[in-house]
Amino acid sequence: MALCPLTAEEIVQRLNLPSSLSDGEAESIALCKSRSAAFVTNDRRARNYCLSASIEVFDLIDLLRALWKLGVRTKEDVGDLITTIEAQEGTVIRGRERILTD
Repeated sequence: MALCPLTAEEIVQRLNLPSSLSDGEAESIALCKSRSAAFVTNDRRARNYCLSASIEVFDLIDLLRALWKLGVRTKEDVGDLITTIEAQEGTVIRGRERILTD
């Protein structure tokens, strides 16, 4: 069950996206494009596609850094969040030092 089901039009848009994108990225990008929403990613290919398709995109590293620099969360909270994302998503967030450096 999807958190935000795609409409029929979004499903068609998703099918027209590059096969180099993962299923989750492609579905999310189709949704963002259709609903004029911003896309957040840790994937360079997905970010580059969004930039070329005029879809607003934010890099995960910059977003995480902004959370503590703007006082939304503490630096420690963001460090914990990074650890949680890495554990639950099975990914490594490159640039951790850049996120948490004063």
